Amino acid sequence: MKRRFKQRLAFILLQLLGEFYNQDRILRSQTNDGNNRDLEVNVIRQVWIFQYDHAKER
Repeated sequence: MKRRFKQRLAFILLQLLGEFYNQDRILRSQTNDGNNRDLEVNVIRQVWIFQYDHAKER
């Protein structure tokens, strides 16, 4: 049971890291103000962290 949980957690973390990478790459390729871009990336990260924390509580 613990092994299955660890595998599932590793899979979710890999997906999360991949999504961070994709969002960073997409937002950094946009030609807007650097401050706005950093804010967008931070908002996306906070949403993902919130979703991850909420999923852990279930």
